[in-house]
Amino acid sequence: AATGVAEASMALKMADQVIAFGDPVISMPESFETVARANQGATELTRSSVFDLVSANCDIYPLRKSYRVGGQVLGTYLNQTFYHDRLVLEVSADSFHGASNLEQIEITQNAHATSTIEGATESLDSEVEKVVELVLNHARWTPTESLMVVTPSRVHADRVSQAVQREVSAQPQLAEYFEAHGRERFEVLTMSEIVHRIADRVIFTVGFGRTPEGRISGSLGDFNSPSAARWMVNQIASARKRLTVVSCYNFEDFAGGSLPENQRWLKDLIAPPFMSEARAGDPDPLLRDLALRLKKLGVKVELNFAGRIALAASYRNQAAAIDPDWSLTGQSWDEKLRLRPNLLKAMGWQYLRVHAFEIFATPQEVANRIATSLGVDLVSKREPLFEEKAFEDSARAWGDPNDSNDDRLRDERPPHWG
Repeated sequence: AATGVAEASMALKMADQVIAFGDPVISMPESFETVARANQGATELTRSSVFDLVSANCDIYPLRKSYRVGGQVLGTYLNQTFYHDRLVLEVSADSFHGASNLEQIEITQNAHATSTIEGATESLDSEVEKVVELVLNHARWTPTESLMVVTPSRVHADRVSQAVQREVSAQPQLAEYFEAHGRERFEVLTMSEIVHRIADRVIFTVGFGRTPEGRISGSLGDFNSPSAARWMVNQIASARKRLTVVSCYNFEDFAGGSLPENQRWLKDLIAPPFMSEARAGDPDPLLRDLALRLKKLGVKVELNFAGRIALAASYRNQAAAIDPDWSLTGQSWDEKLRLRPNLLKAMGWQYLRVHAFEIFATPQEVANRIATSLGVDLVSKREPLFEEKAFEDSARAWGDPNDSNDDRLRDERPPHWG
């Protein structure tokens, strides 16, 4: 999808078969010129890609399943806003514990421009210092994970890069990190430069402050480009494990009235509409009784968690994804029995399967087995399953009044009854 027809015309002419992979949401051909012009201005040319050409004349097979073991940052937002709910994203165990892979840091000090000169709101010193601090802390405490810094401001990117280099020169013990990770080596890039880049963690720094009047800067760098939406999707998808947003803006800055298009895209990063990646779904009625039994044992449960896990259960730091054998998730038996269970295990879940005959025959044994696997001590701490009697076991169900005389009859039983 990032290759134009002009560049691939000879290959297409000679090929007997063409298989094109591409995602038009994140890729498109850039401008292509071979003429040197006196005034080389930035041009936005809309060109047809090889993917567009092939998809218009051949069959399309969508690859909808994501196999990222850490989950997708803002996956619900990307899915609904750009992919029309066509993606299939599994949820990680961390999301069930309430953890988020999106971190937001607001710069509250020195967030206003000190001059009315044009460009004075770009690359505030306080934001540069905070980003450099985050980079050095990452190199110091999590050196096994790759890192990338992204910003819509070219000036801000250069200042952050230079500041990091100065700090590394002063702290040579950290220099090894900035030479590691191969193709995912640390870099500071603008939004327009991150096509097909990926890193374990991404720091997105806005790089623009408030005007002296306290308003959002009129110039937002790459957000002013017609390709801002595509670049924003790229940087979100580039974060394999975590995205950290650093800015002096907050939700209140975008609360008033209609916003320009560039500010709307920025708002989705500062105040995303989907903070929780878990969406409610219709629960499986056959698992309601099992969920109630697990609750009585002190286990946190949720039916049809995020619409992907029939029954999610957790105790302390352990979480289990419980699948019933009558409704396994997947389009093929290979996905149902091998791919999806292994993916959930890699995402931090214990994968447990329950069978219909067990649920009907020995439901309490199933609940005890699940609770034990999560670390619940059922030997020293036993709790009654149901505190209230079922209606069938009450006196009213048999037509008797509630003031039963069972105790009186028990006390007045004849001696020869024993």
